Amino acid sequence: MINFLLVGDDFPAAQTLQGLLKDDRARVVAVYSSRKKGFDARLRSIAQSGDVLLLDSDLLKTAQGVQKLAQDGFDWIININSTVILSSEVLTLARAAGINMHPGRLPDYAGLHTHQWALRNGEEQFAITVHFMEAGIDTGDIILQREFEITPRDTGLTLYHKCMREGIRGISDVLQMILSGQDLPRNPQDLSGYRLFRHRDALDGRIDWAWPAAQIERFIRAGNYA
Repeated sequence: MINFLLVGDDFPAAQTLQGLLKDDRARVVAVYSSRKKGFDARLRSIAQSGDVLLLDSDLLKTAQGVQKLAQDGFDWIININSTVILSSEVLTLARAAGINMHPGRLPDYAGLHTHQWALRNGEEQFAITVHFMEAGIDTGDIILQREFEITPRDTGLTLYHKCMREGIRGISDVLQMILSGQDLPRNPQDLSGYRLFRHRDALDGRIDWAWPAAQIERFIRAGNYA
């Protein structure tokens, strides 16, 4: 039996939890999720049906929360669709390792809201990255990437959904490797091409009307979540 600690929010976390609970080789010790707006209803329902403890992910930032984790005992941390930055203290509690699904291509699209920046920058291809977690933000060795097309009709919303769909598939592939006893690939990132995008950058909605029309159009699509 392999023990997992799941950290994540909304549909991707719910799908991942459901997959783990269906596998007799896996045991989910607990799920940590954001409850700022209330736990996602589907995630809560799946956790309750599987008798899995659902806790506020903000606890992972506290000494009390870390102390509880140390008592739980688990092999792997699986992080999907969560903005919580896990400390080195938390990561070292995993007997095997921590794994993150980053909804962006690494190393050149690290950080937050990277799908918006891919649209703004005129990218035609994008990717999600499943990687080992370490102290740096999205800097760990890459396990796999799943690439997909960005179309001229994609918006911030549609590209976000593409990232989540491919991310769920990517995490599922990695979990199957773990559960079948395979060694996970470790491909070090070339950090000379590392770019970190921040939350406050994505919230800057100012348009420079000196930009070319195509750049303005991409900028507007990137912020479209209707």
